[in-house]
Formats: sequence, C-alpha cells, structure tokens
Amino acid sequence: MLRVKESSHSPKIRQTAAEAWGVPVVCAGVVAAYCLVLRRYGLELADEGVLLAQMDRVVHGEVPYRDFHVGYGPALFWLHAWTFAWFGVSLGTVRVGLAIVHAARGALLARLAGAAGGQAWGGVVVITLIAFFLPVAPGVCAPGNIPYPAWFADAVGLTALLLLVRERPPFVAVGMLWGVVFAFRQNSGVLGLGAAVVTTVLAGAPAGERRNGAGAVVAIALVAGALLLLHEFLDATLATVFIVPLLPLALALVRAPLSADVIGALVRLGAGFVLVAGAAVAVMVAQAGAPAVATEFLQIGTDTVSTYHVAHPTPASVLRLLDGMPIARAGRILADASWFATVGLRFSF
Repeated sequence: MLRVKESSHSPKIRQTAAEAWGVPVVCAGVVAAYCLVLRRYGLELADEGVLLAQMDRVVHGEVPYRDFHVGYGPALFWLHAWTFAWFGVSLGTVRVGLAIVHAARGALLARLAGAAGGQAWGGVVVITLIAFFLPVAPGVCAPGNIPYPAWFADAVGLTALLLLVRERPPFVAVGMLWGVVFAFRQNSGVLGLGAAVVTTVLAGAPAGERRNGAGAVVAIALVAGALLLLHEFLDATLATVFIVPLLPLALALVRAPLSADVIGALVRLGAGFVLVAGAAVAVMVAQAGAPAVATEFLQIGTDTVSTYHVAHPTPASVLRLLDGMPIARAGRILADASWFATVGLRFSF
C-alpha cells in the first residue's frame, strides 16, 4: 500500500468521528436551512428552464444525445428520473434535492478546511459557499436553485478529495468517484482525475529518494493537457491565470520519483475511473448510438468549446461593460466576474 509521506504541512485527519464531523454537520444544517428557505424563490428561464425541460423529456422516454442536444453528462438526468419516480415530478423535488446536495458540499468543505487549517476555517468556507448562493438577480433566481451538474459533480469530487488525503487512500474508490463526476460533467471528471494523479505522485515521493525522471511524464502531461484545453483561445490573460501557476507544480513533478507503489496507485486510480466513466459511455452508446455519444457526450470533433466559450474578463473589459450600466445589471456582471476570478484561483492553488 502507498503510504503518504509525513509532513508538518500536510493535512492529517486523526480526530475522533465526533470531533471531526461536529462542525461540518452543523455547517450542513445551516446550508440546508438556507437553501430550503429559498426553494420557492424565482425561476431562471435560460439555464434552469432548459435543464428542467430536458429532465421532463427524459421522464417521458426521450434519450439524451439522441433526441436532444446537451453539453453535460447523462448522470444528471438519470438521477432526476429516479428521484421523480420516488418523490414526484415537480420543481419542489428538484430544489429539495439541491438543498441536500448543497448541504453535503458544505459538510465536506468544512471537513477538508478544518483538517487543513482548523475548525474556524470550516466555518469560513461555508459562509463563502452561502455567499455564492445569494440572489444576484433579485426577483429572478438564486443560483443554488438551478440544477447545474456542477453542484452534483462538486459534492462527489469533494468526497474523492476527502478520501485522497487519508493516510492510506482507497485509490480505486477515488478513481471511481472521479468517474461519477465525469458522468455528470465531463471536463470536471477529467480535470479531477488529473489532480488526483498529481497529488498521488507528489505525496508518494519520499524525501531524499533518488530521482528517476519518470515524474517528468506527469509534468509534461499536466502542462500539455492545459494547453490542449485552452489552445483555441490562449492569450496573455489565460496564460497568466491558468498556465503560469502550473509551472512550479510541473517543476515539482519533474523532481518527484515514481516508485512501484506510486505506479500501482496510479494504475488503481485509472482503473476505477475507466470502470465508471466507461460504464456511463457504454450505457449511452446502447441507448443513443456511438456517433451521437462521440459528438455529444465525448465531444470529439465538435466545436462545443467555441459554442460555450466566454472570454476571461480583464479589469478593463469589466469597467467598459459597467460604464452607464444600471445597478442591478452591474451587480450581475461583477458577480459573474468574481466567478471567473475564483476559478482562476482554484486552478492556481
């Protein structure tokens, strides 16, 4: 078994169950209560309306990719087909389910933050989480009520992170969880698996062990993958936000050895991911056909990236947009820009 190297800076989860989960459970209750209070607030007709209509189509026997276009994975529709069968087809079913998902996200975030920096940090991250759910378009919607696949992928991904920081991570289970994330949101699953690979290589590199250069393969794959994802739109801003912060990490990977234990862990990670992600692809091939799955689900040879691309905002572009803008619209633009900034910081650290 791979043993993560000891470090005074690495988070160690050694508390009792009561100590470890006390604050996270309280945070989960707060988030759930907040979301339930807003469960009847507004209806956003663009993203929310489309997703709800697609769920309804699946309930009535239509198949994603074959009968309608969707850029996400099929797991969102499978999950809601099941919850609708049990609890009824209604907006209330969707939003109560989202409250549960957000509560799980809050608990997992608080647990991870508490393990890394103390219980106070757990409260801070949950307050920040709630802040992102504030209605940024008054009278229209609260973002947490929109059933984005990202919310579900985030909850599963945080579970994978929590398992990965254990002293003896269950690598097959971690890989399977990132496969589940892929079934909800393809890019999040692939990026999460990549992050797990990087973490496994760095955490399994014993201090003072002779370098064998194999870590360079992972480093090259890391930078090449980022360039591949961004190559159509890469400019100075994107390079500064997404590529430059990866360079110190790539250097650390180059210097990290790959022992037999680490290689075995990587194999188990990949096997778990392929097992679940491959099963999702196989099911959709059986239902919708290989051509539709290739272009719609796997997005091979399509211009989906161009369709959904939004340029990373710069301070100058935001100020130009705000010039003469009504207060409500200006607030929405600033909120959207803050999301971009947060995404950049997440990838930076």
